Amino acid sequence: MAGPSRLGAESGSFANRTPFRERLWAAALIAAFVAATACADGTVSSMTVVDSAGVSIRTSAVTPEEIPSFAVEGPVLTLGRLEGEGPDVFGSVQQVMLADDRLMVVDGVARQIEVFDLNGTHVTGVGRRGDGPGEYSLPVILEATGDSILVWDARDQRISVFEANGRFARSLQLQGGQRFTDLRRSGAGYVGSRTLPPVGPPQATDGLALKRDSTQWARFSGAGVLERELFAVPGRESLESVTVLEGGLVQSRQASLPFFRSSHFAAQGSDLIGGPNDRAELRRWSSEGELLAIYRYPGLDSPITPADLDAWDGDLSAWLEYLPDMAPAFTALEVSDDGAIWLREFGLGDAESWLVLNAETGDLLGRVAFPARFRLLSVAGGRAGGVWQNELDVSFAHVYSVPTGLRAGADLP
Repeated sequence: MAGPSRLGAESGSFANRTPFRERLWAAALIAAFVAATACADGTVSSMTVVDSAGVSIRTSAVTPEEIPSFAVEGPVLTLGRLEGEGPDVFGSVQQVMLADDRLMVVDGVARQIEVFDLNGTHVTGVGRRGDGPGEYSLPVILEATGDSILVWDARDQRISVFEANGRFARSLQLQGGQRFTDLRRSGAGYVGSRTLPPVGPPQATDGLALKRDSTQWARFSGAGVLERELFAVPGRESLESVTVLEGGLVQSRQASLPFFRSSHFAAQGSDLIGGPNDRAELRRWSSEGELLAIYRYPGLDSPITPADLDAWDGDLSAWLEYLPDMAPAFTALEVSDDGAIWLREFGLGDAESWLVLNAETGDLLGRVAFPARFRLLSVAGGRAGGVWQNELDVSFAHVYSVPTGLRAGADLP
């Protein structure tokens, strides 16, 4: 007859059947797990943390109903006038950046950068439209610190450095052999992206086809020299319409819808955060292109609903079979100066809703609703800045106070 099984011989309480040394190891592992899921202020995180081959995978069990909601009050600062002359008369507000108690506005028509203090007083202009030193064609503010302002010109692939008073200091040419459409300040250098075309032969017959390009990221030194290619991820989807003309000529047109998927990124320190919006998931890469962490929010994934389709102002009959089943998980991404990650939720209305995450732990701090026709572009110093358009589509720069509970240093709800 077979002897008693090992399982039967070791049945009983954990304390009775486990050697003391093993119990100590188990307690240490539990303590390590609790420490790994705790915030810097001692608050226990709601994220489940698993380490996989050196990558921290953090998963949230939070559902949309459990996210605290906040609404901002009226703007604390409005810049823009319809008539007259002056630095606060904008043709079209293209970019708004908050930094060091300053508000910088890029006028997309005049191609001019103006700097104001937070009382709305004009401080200085930065550069001007043109092709020479200290000039630009398509200006984007990369960074504004206490003593300098960095401006990126995508057309000329050039970075211009200005002093805080607006005086031109120097410029550097991006050196990579490719044209980069997006550039971000990252640590002491830069990260840039370019679009790679969809893989596969072009369509040669009449009809529609769903295409998706890729976004390739690369790292540049502080002097603008290409150091390394980092990674590529799926980019923007579009529907290609092909018409074959007489003589075999092919006419191709591409169109996109807000239902289609895309990718969004932001730099935080030397890291890059973001990824495709196919699902509620964010990834964090190091400056070397190493994947460091994955943040997952499965409870926030949602399908495209009939209400979403009804909200679209147009005929979708020809598009329906090409729409994804799931709605984009987020449609824009910003990182504030206090380390919070801001994700704009999918929606077809004219009022934006943003989710705010603790970048250290991945915890959801809350959801904030902004007034209709406002587009958030920058968060810093406990303020949110962006573009507001009136009923005539005239744009203004608006600044709002961020509710205290939505700041990354606040206690978790």
